[in-house]
Amino acid sequence: MLVYSNERGSAHMVSAADILAADPRVRSAQADLAATAGWLSTLDDRQLRAGGWAYPGPRLRAFLDLAARAARQHPYPGVVPGVEPPPLDTVYVGQRAMPTVGSEAPATAVLGQDGDCVLVGGPGVGKSSLLRHGLLEAARRWLETGTGGAVPVRMLAADLVAARPLPEAIAASVRADLDPVGSLTDFPAEFFAAEPLPGARWLVLVDGLDEVLDADRRRTVVRKLTAVPGDRYRFVVATRPLADGELPKAGWPRFELLPLAAGLTGFAERWFAALGLPDPAASAAGFTRAVRYTSLAELARTPLIATMLCQLFVLRPERDLPQGRAGVYQSFVDLLRERRFAADGGIHPSWRRDSNGTATPPSTPPPISPIGSTGCSGAWRRPGTPTTPHRRSTCWRAGPASCARRTYPMGFGDRP
Repeated sequence: MLVYSNERGSAHMVSAADILAADPRVRSAQADLAATAGWLSTLDDRQLRAGGWAYPGPRLRAFLDLAARAARQHPYPGVVPGVEPPPLDTVYVGQRAMPTVGSEAPATAVLGQDGDCVLVGGPGVGKSSLLRHGLLEAARRWLETGTGGAVPVRMLAADLVAARPLPEAIAASVRADLDPVGSLTDFPAEFFAAEPLPGARWLVLVDGLDEVLDADRRRTVVRKLTAVPGDRYRFVVATRPLADGELPKAGWPRFELLPLAAGLTGFAERWFAALGLPDPAASAAGFTRAVRYTSLAELARTPLIATMLCQLFVLRPERDLPQGRAGVYQSFVDLLRERRFAADGGIHPSWRRDSNGTATPPSTPPPISPIGSTGCSGAWRRPGTPTTPHRRSTCWRAGPASCARRTYPMGFGDRP
């Protein structure tokens, strides 16, 4: 803006930023984003930056939309063949978390606090589901209202092993995570190097620290995270229990994710609705009674076990629920085998093709035998194969000492 200083015509320039900063009406409008959201949604990223608006522009909205779509995918990719995994938000049941000092609270509150923290939970207890749910809820709020707290981004701890800057690690992990939902846009390291919005931070949800198998590499990942200044990033790290020396300490409160409390019936009802049962509520009530009859009530508080039992209950209605953890794993493996090699589903139709291109199934499906312990995570193999835990995918990343992205079949140590 050109301003004359006297009658002789001398002038000086006043920037638009100075004018905006000096006008209380502009400051008030910038603080009330809900009232101006309709107008702000018409601006591009450059215009929003120039005006200093803490409103998600087209690029950030595109990222949040894709991230929410990826987060809706159920974290158990090994659901019984022929059963489409329901979207996570249709079956998710809230849990609670217990801090080292204090009383328990809704687990989602862990994601909403201000500082960095560690979320600890046993196998199958729901850590990955919580991170996905938290990302989904935060993304929805930003997309629907244009407001929110920190901007969520989910990544694997294994992607922090390689020697590269944090924004590059986030970008690589996000690229792999968004690929299955058909992302047509790349979000490079520069996107995650800058603050997502004026005055906002990235909420980096780091999943699977325990899946970095080498202890020294886990400590390297922790050192990387604790060395990052807190002005641009906030971290929530999810892991199974580890030695105290392998977890962040000063300034990183620790929370234990608790199993399902009284939500088993509701959990089952949501699953049965997703599986298409005509009366999910009645089926859930019968399921709960069956769980109590088989003394599985405590085990069924683990979402992973509860998910397996729901499918056994629906897909094997003529059989009683199994007894004990080992029985659950064995029954589920039998069900996987039956469904995988069924004539109308699984890999059976594509097992072998004759000269006319018609699928020709094997006469007898190869047996599956348990090896090792069926405690927290079972290891299973076909006779004659190496005695190593079966993996659904060969996409190993960050070196052989780190686990691959969601490669476990459901029920065999898969992360919740």
